[in-house]
Amino acid sequence: MKAGKTKRLNNSLYLQNGAALLLFVLVGLVSITSVFLTALNQQQPASAAKGDMAVLKTAHTALIGYASIFSDMNTNRLPGYLPCPDSNGDGLSNSPCGAVGESAIGRLPWQTLGLPPLRDHSGTCLWYAVSGHYKENPAGNLSVDTEGQFIIYDASLSVRIGSTPIDQAIAIVFAAGAIVPGQIRSQTVASRTECGSQISADQINRVSNYLESRNGINNSQGTRSGAGTGLAGSVPIPSNLAATVISAPSFPETGGTDFNDTMIWITPNDFNKVYQRMLAWVGNQTQSCLQTYSASNLGKYPWPAVLDGANSPDYADDPNQRFGRIANDLSNTALSGISASWPTGCFNWSWWNNWRELIFYAVDKNSAPTLISGTLVRVDTTATPMGLLIAGRRNSSQSRSSNSDKANINNYLESSNIPASGAGLIPPGNEDFQTTNLASSSDDYVCTATSCP
Repeated sequence: MKAGKTKRLNNSLYLQNGAALLLFVLVGLVSITSVFLTALNQQQPASAAKGDMAVLKTAHTALIGYASIFSDMNTNRLPGYLPCPDSNGDGLSNSPCGAVGESAIGRLPWQTLGLPPLRDHSGTCLWYAVSGHYKENPAGNLSVDTEGQFIIYDASLSVRIGSTPIDQAIAIVFAAGAIVPGQIRSQTVASRTECGSQISADQINRVSNYLESRNGINNSQGTRSGAGTGLAGSVPIPSNLAATVISAPSFPETGGTDFNDTMIWITPNDFNKVYQRMLAWVGNQTQSCLQTYSASNLGKYPWPAVLDGANSPDYADDPNQRFGRIANDLSNTALSGISASWPTGCFNWSWWNNWRELIFYAVDKNSAPTLISGTLVRVDTTATPMGLLIAGRRNSSQSRSSNSDKANINNYLESSNIPASGAGLIPPGNEDFQTTNLASSSDDYVCTATSCP
């Protein structure tokens, strides 16, 4: 085995072992915390609201941790996926949950998350809703650009989370509280589970007996009635449309008796570290394939597929430019006498179509199939045969919808990594690129020909 390959394998094993240890420590800490908080809720009813929020934060942390290490626990799967809800109260994720892309709602799968059963101050187990493309089965079209499916209103019906699709919440955890008038939580005793019943029709398994409505917004369905509703939230969960929920003061604060939902949500900002792990995972997979190709073809890399504002990306290689997306059709590359095929197993992954638009690379003039003009490709001032760049999550000033959007490099990369404004061409564009500190999910992930951060 080659030294580089051995080092890569050792690094991979180190990362996997580190992730497993991290998960063990995280689960242990969260489990201890959840037991303490459950006891606190039961012993100090006066601090119920504070205790409920602390339990919800425990669930919030565990879900983000689950998404972060998903690929370490599921071979050849992209990080970032969240578990399906629990449908019968035994604490286990019930998978698959609905159709591809449809949101799902049920109880929090505490056992799948490595937790004891989390309960609010009333002793009720937590509920949980997850966006369709973020749930692990059936797997959706997940990338750093994938939108959540929950719009959250406040008591005045102002949008609190999700004013634009890119800002919509990814998941929600609910503390449902005690029964309110009209709710029934009966069950068949012989079929009882920790939090529900093995019989799906039992009242204890129906979300409508836990989550309430207020100001026309029904938390158990994710719908909003009344003028101005539009499409968003007009179809009950499960749906591939955005659902609407309301986060508002509950009784006794309001003096009422019909609404006591408390909730916490996972936003794209909360998912920042997960997006960074996704970028790193995809970057390493892509860089490895490019490196393998080069090693088998005299140190050469294929021509990229250049940006074309008039047409959707066709991913055919272009012999006149050294910057663009990963090409699928290498016919022009083959004219130079090197391979027209990527290494076996490369770029035919199930997740590839969700990411290929976000991935760019620059080929040094000495590593292109044939000599072409320009300077040297550099990453952080160091020359490299190839620079790989993966765009982070789009920000509010970027659009990636139309053909012209997809051809405008400004809609993907940061200013320091844009070779030529708008067109993004080499030549004549600048061939110096920079790694970033990944402080934000919109930061570029940059690799050289031999290493990724």
